[in-house]
Amino acid sequence: MKYKFVLNPLNFLDYKPIQLEPGNISLIKIGRGELTKIKDSKLSRDQIEFSCNYDDGKAQVTVTGGHPSIVNGLPLKTGETVQMSNGDSLELLENKYKYKLLVKPYTEAETNKGESIKRKLSDISLTDDKSPGRKRSEKEVENEDKEGAIKRTLSGTDIDHEKGSNAKRQETGLSETARGVQPRGISSFLEGKIIAADSSWESVDDGKLLIFTEKGAVPSSKIAAFDLDGTIITTMSGLRFPRDASDWKILFPEIPKKLKSLISCGFKIVIITNQAGISGGKYKVGDLKKKMHNILKKLGVPAQIFVATGKTRYRKPSPSIWTIISHELNNNIEVDMDESFFCGDAAGRPDHWAPKKKKDHSIADRLFALNVGLKFYTPEEYFLGQKSVQYKMPEFDPRSVRSTMELLDPPTAKIAADTQEVIVMVGAQGSGKSHFVKKHLIPKGYKWINRDTLKDWKKCVKEMQKGLESGSSVVIDNTSPDKESRAKYISAVGGRCPVRCFLMNTAVKHAQHNIKFREFLGSDQPPIEEMAVRVYWSRYTEPKTSEGFSEVVKVNFVPDFSDPSLEQKYKYFFLEK
Repeated sequence: MKYKFVLNPLNFLDYKPIQLEPGNISLIKIGRGELTKIKDSKLSRDQIEFSCNYDDGKAQVTVTGGHPSIVNGLPLKTGETVQMSNGDSLELLENKYKYKLLVKPYTEAETNKGESIKRKLSDISLTDDKSPGRKRSEKEVENEDKEGAIKRTLSGTDIDHEKGSNAKRQETGLSETARGVQPRGISSFLEGKIIAADSSWESVDDGKLLIFTEKGAVPSSKIAAFDLDGTIITTMSGLRFPRDASDWKILFPEIPKKLKSLISCGFKIVIITNQAGISGGKYKVGDLKKKMHNILKKLGVPAQIFVATGKTRYRKPSPSIWTIISHELNNNIEVDMDESFFCGDAAGRPDHWAPKKKKDHSIADRLFALNVGLKFYTPEEYFLGQKSVQYKMPEFDPRSVRSTMELLDPPTAKIAADTQEVIVMVGAQGSGKSHFVKKHLIPKGYKWINRDTLKDWKKCVKEMQKGLESGSSVVIDNTSPDKESRAKYISAVGGRCPVRCFLMNTAVKHAQHNIKFREFLGSDQPPIEEMAVRVYWSRYTEPKTSEGFSEVVKVNFVPDFSDPSLEQKYKYFFLEK
């Protein structure tokens, strides 16, 4: 008996299975590169050697890269080898790039036919003509067998025992794909000719994202993505916001013809729209769905529509939605970023960018395209052929943040004192106070006091005094925006030791970016309300030594970019205005 091997990634959004079958090479090197699509520079190109024994279904893993790999929780250093079998887990790097090994016997039918389970079945053609009595071609029979083989491999089950016609097997085996619904956390890896046999809506993440796939939508390496309001449609009433679900018209008469031309050139049409009014109760989901159906009917093209229903991580300019568009709901066809583009009206154009034109309400569309790496056009540029105009970028550019600047100002200042002291931190939410304290002061033995934990400033003072009595230095990790809030701690010290002030030198927009970045990563910490940030800045007065501080030290925001993937994400634009 022969066996086939699949290294199945546990993160299907980003990576692809690695499949090996009898007749292929038994030894393969796996690491950073085209095979895995992983670009992390910490991962060696030849991180492991994966050796298959097709006769007994066992495999051996030898680490050849510079960092340890993990098999079933056991760290393996360079040169170490371990055996793997069906169901075992593999981490190319610790806690990263996780795979599960699936080993299945090669069926007798597959062996006789010499079937191959390939990563991409580009020659599969799903035909609409499945009428009873029609004789299927050898190619159709072969394709159905391939579909069944890949389904069995990815699901980890053997469905060879199922009875019934080939047409019935196709109906059951492809039901998810036919409806245009890709299960979360799993991909079909079948390059079919259609995404949806029937139009369908899908709700993601408790309705934070709604996805509509029109019947006949075709996956493609070329994606033409558009904003909706102000790009594809405008209001019939002439108002900025529509009165109801019927208050719309196509923005330019050239649009339907242009979209049909894109379809004929092999593009997939995608519409991405922010509709925060849904979460706020201003619009009903049923009205929105009806409106989208009518718009596509008017345009006369099949498309996929992605609706961010609130101010969540799916809302432009956040790039979260692009991963779903380009991977999970594109039948795993890699997107050609040079051919694809995004078109939207939220482009940051100033007042009077054209005669009688007001400034754009946002720059979210332009920033979305910048975040995901797509060419960007305004509706006037793309549909009417007009020249590009001047626009204004956000005040804070995350791409300008560097990890090489001095941490303290003045640079001669010490982080930790040689003798007992109290440090009062001053900084807005998102300025990096707690990160600085946990990284630089707590390891030096400073007692950490935080009002978010103790809830009351009096308790903070009491804990500070306990720390001083025990001989420890203390750091007060509160916002302390004004002289009055800082004076409470200076007064309570009573001259027993010096009190320094560490002022976070983080601009307002930069701090807001940090807050959005934390939300984007899915932090477990409670979200920071915008009102709290406003209150801080309304009360803020710059700390001075005349308040009783022995020194006021400015702390620059110096990020740790040791993880290249985190650095890339940090440099996304999140703010719309």
